Amino acid sequence: MIILLSILLFFYLIVLGFFYLKQESLIFFPKETSYSYEYDFSNKFKEIFFETPNNGKIHALRFFVDKPKGIVLYLHGNAGNLEDWALVNKMFVERNYDVLIIDYRTYGKSKGILTEKNLHNDVQHIYNKVKEEFSEDMIIVYGRSLGTGMATKLCANNLPKAMILESPYYSISTIAKRIAPFLPINLLLKYKFESNKYIIEVKSPIYILHGKQDEVIPFESGKQLFNLVKDRAKFIEIENGTHSNLSSFEEYSYFLDEVLQKE
Repeated sequence: MIILLSILLFFYLIVLGFFYLKQESLIFFPKETSYSYEYDFSNKFKEIFFETPNNGKIHALRFFVDKPKGIVLYLHGNAGNLEDWALVNKMFVERNYDVLIIDYRTYGKSKGILTEKNLHNDVQHIYNKVKEEFSEDMIIVYGRSLGTGMATKLCANNLPKAMILESPYYSISTIAKRIAPFLPINLLLKYKFESNKYIIEVKSPIYILHGKQDEVIPFESGKQLFNLVKDRAKFIEIENGTHSNLSSFEEYSYFLDEVLQKE
């Protein structure tokens, strides 16, 4: 029995070590892009590189309209890069908003050491740059999936016109505990993304969208987050929505019209 317990303990420790050392590869799924890659979009745009704290070089695409009502700072999900994500610009451009979409460190053409602190510092630095051109009452912060954690802390520390969270998690630890309940997640996680902690500090209008059929981040996770601030937030429930198809529903289009077409 003692030998069996020792073997089990040995393998358990191996699992702990693997999770701790490899958690970046379990959370982030970046795709690199060559510096020479040339983007091609129908809407007017330009490439921008932001030099951020701790040797970050953050690549972004800025889309323009002639007389913008404001600008959407878009923080995308955990997979792919701007080649995949930049197409979302159409939804905002057609509603007369400029769009700034960034790639996180190690994604696309962005460079730098990946840590949660660096990610938060990067988006704050870029937000500060946006404020040099737009007043905060013209800035909408949009976070999707992974990006909702960065968006929530950013908006807790600033006062944009609105914060939109698409398919958000309560915290990364709640997702990790659901996947691996047998691990001491709070001790192992280097990436907390505690949206539940920061959302209560957000003073801007809050909008949360979540699909009831989300197979990646449970619908209940977004609902729990909403319940922390339901006195000053709006929850948009999409009955047949999954993690990746919310923009295909009429409810989503109506929502964007409501929020972005307000004068």
